[in-house]
Amino acid sequence: GRVTTDEEAGALRRYLHKLTGMDDEWLSFAMGDPRSPVLERVLSAFSAWVLCVEYVHDLRREPHLTALKRLTVLTKPLVEAAKGLVGQLRKNHPDSYAQLADEAESMLDIELKAMKPDDLGQIDTFREEENSVLRGAVDALKGQDWARAADWAKAREGEKSFWLHRDPVRRRAWNLVAEAAAFGKILTENSRPFEALAHFEDALVRYAESAAPVDRAHRRFEQEWLRGLDTQMPHYGALQEVLGTLRQLHRNWIDQLTRDFTKLCRAEGFLPPPELQQRTLYEQVVLPMAFGGEKVAVFLVDAFRYEMATELQEDLRATGGGAVVDLKARFAELPTVTSVGMNALAPVAKDGRLTVAGAFTGFKTGEYAVTGRADRARAMGTRTNGKAGLHLTLAEVCDSSPEGLKRKVKEHQIVVVCSSEIDDAGEANVGLLTFEAQLRQIKAAWHHLQGAGIKHAVFTADHGFLLQDSTTAVHQFGKATDPHPRYVLDPHERGEAGVSPIPLAKLGYDGISGYLLLREDTAV
Repeated sequence: GRVTTDEEAGALRRYLHKLTGMDDEWLSFAMGDPRSPVLERVLSAFSAWVLCVEYVHDLRREPHLTALKRLTVLTKPLVEAAKGLVGQLRKNHPDSYAQLADEAESMLDIELKAMKPDDLGQIDTFREEENSVLRGAVDALKGQDWARAADWAKAREGEKSFWLHRDPVRRRAWNLVAEAAAFGKILTENSRPFEALAHFEDALVRYAESAAPVDRAHRRFEQEWLRGLDTQMPHYGALQEVLGTLRQLHRNWIDQLTRDFTKLCRAEGFLPPPELQQRTLYEQVVLPMAFGGEKVAVFLVDAFRYEMATELQEDLRATGGGAVVDLKARFAELPTVTSVGMNALAPVAKDGRLTVAGAFTGFKTGEYAVTGRADRARAMGTRTNGKAGLHLTLAEVCDSSPEGLKRKVKEHQIVVVCSSEIDDAGEANVGLLTFEAQLRQIKAAWHHLQGAGIKHAVFTADHGFLLQDSTTAVHQFGKATDPHPRYVLDPHERGEAGVSPIPLAKLGYDGISGYLLLREDTAV
């Protein structure tokens, strides 16, 4: 309010020069409309000066405009003073900062049009900087330069970018860039986990170390893009292209993984050693836990993929109060469908072999067949202490009161908790929206059972899952009634390209003859 004359403005200009280095040459470049009040012209030039000092000293190259090149030789104290003022303005007066930055940006049209994303540093002083870098990051993803896109996204995480804090749509776009870069990077780093395998044990180790992290990154990538991709988003068309590219890269990856695994199976046989089979899990894992009358909860979770178990393991370790949480991989029984995998988890094997009920509707044990949930609980409990186990659904456990759940489990040593929600959601093509909720429900159910006095649990599955999308190949086979999506039962050994015929007898199955035909890739 004390600056109304040219003389008073001169005093202010000299003070600002001493504080930040702004000189008369800059004032002649940036003072704007000479008809404006003198104070307004000085402050307009000054705000542009401190903003441009920050911009220039964050660049990775010389600025293009001559007026800006002079700013590169300022002394460090002057630069720090200017940057400090900009930081205060951004933090304490964000609306004013946005307005002043946009005004200053209008003077820098030539400069900003000439810059490239790689020229820019880590601070988006001007709105167009963030625009340019986002465009560059999307182009990097299209060119499969995952590291460069990841670096740009990391520099804009959280509150690091003023502009993204004010624009949630652009923030979501950057989140998608980060997820795509992370997924592309892990695909590249683990390009062929099953190359040159010699034994089944090697495959399990390689899967757990190198392939399961890819599966987990893929699920996270698909979940985030389903939630985040928006037609109103900048570069929507290019981001759709990135999504298609990564899906195809993943399909190529999983097809190669499957071919390499098939090669191992052809060399070693399609039935792994007993200690790696599903059919021995009850005898080898559950029964020892129940020794001495200990209660055990057995969670049979349909399509509970190994990578989801790694997430559950982390959660249980974090909240388990020192509980021992172990995770081991096994192979699913072939064919990898629920009626095979779930029923094989019950103690139905005799001398390592399974007697098939129907065309893989279940397995026979003694005087009855295990074909459903209640049968599994019956077989598990009878094998343990001669009394049928208790069968509960995941929802029943979660919805029961603490006292009610205690009463239910009191008379049972084996409690079998069945869940088909993950598989059902996947079949209905809504899995991505529900997978995380199902993991939370599994964890909650276990905590409820702990409260009911159960100290031991085994979480296992019948098989995993593979998301289906536009990259899924579909092959016709025989009559419409012949094939299942994952396999074909055939009385003959067919020598078709891309198909492995496996004698059912060599898979340890009795009561059924012929061959199991499996694709050597992930085609349906």
